[in-house]
Amino acid sequence: CLLKKSLQQLFETWGYDKLRSCRCLSLVIVITMQLLSRCVVADISQEEYAILTTVLKHGFGDTCQEVAIEEKTSAGSIALNTGERPMPEMAELLGIPLELLVQWEKANQEFEFLEDKFELACDYHIFSAAQRSKLFSTSDSANSDKSTSQSLSPKNGWRNFKREFPNSAGMMRLAKPAIDPIKNEALAYVEFDCGASCGSGRFILLNKNLEDKWQVSNGSLVWMATE
Repeated sequence: CLLKKSLQQLFETWGYDKLRSCRCLSLVIVITMQLLSRCVVADISQEEYAILTTVLKHGFGDTCQEVAIEEKTSAGSIALNTGERPMPEMAELLGIPLELLVQWEKANQEFEFLEDKFELACDYHIFSAAQRSKLFSTSDSANSDKSTSQSLSPKNGWRNFKREFPNSAGMMRLAKPAIDPIKNEALAYVEFDCGASCGSGRFILLNKNLEDKWQVSNGSLVWMATE
C-alpha cells in the first residue's frame, strides 16, 4: 500500500508544525481516508505481477530500453469500448476465450495502483498521476510566449516527457490480468504510448509452460494511433 509513503511526503511538504493547526489536520484526515480507500482497491497479487512482468519482457524483446510504467491501471479501458458489439463477437474477433475476456472485464471495473515489483533487467519508473499532470497539464516554459492551448498540446506534453526522461522509450499502461480457475491461462492488456500520434493497445494471452512459468502464447492488436 502507498499510504505510508504518501503521508510521509505530505508531512515533508507541509511541515509538522503547520499540520498541527485544526484546519490542516482536517485536511490530513480527509486525505488519509482517500488514501485508505485507495489501499483497499489496490490489490495486485504476486502472480499477477509475474504475468505483467512476462508481458513486458516479451514486448521489450532483445532490446532493453528504459520505460515509464503508469502507476494507475487501465480500469474501464477503451479496449472494450465496442458500442453494440456483443462480448462473444469481441472474443471471437480477438481470438480470446470468452470466459477469460468476461473475467478480465470484471477485474478491471476499478482502478488499481501498481508498485515497484516488476523483475525487469531494464530500468523503469512507476509514473504517478502527479507526474503525468506536471508534464502534460502544465505550461511548457520553452513556449511560454504561446497560447495556453498550444502549451498544453500533446506534442508539448511529450516534449516535457522526453526532457524529464530522455532515455525512456515511452509510457506503458497495464490492466489487471485475468487468470483462469486452474491458473493455467491468463489474459493481460497493455497500452504503449510513445508520442502524440504514436501508441497501441493489445490483449496478450499467456499460458503456463512445462516449468510452470508464464509465457506469451498470442497477442491481439486492439487499437493503434495514427497521424
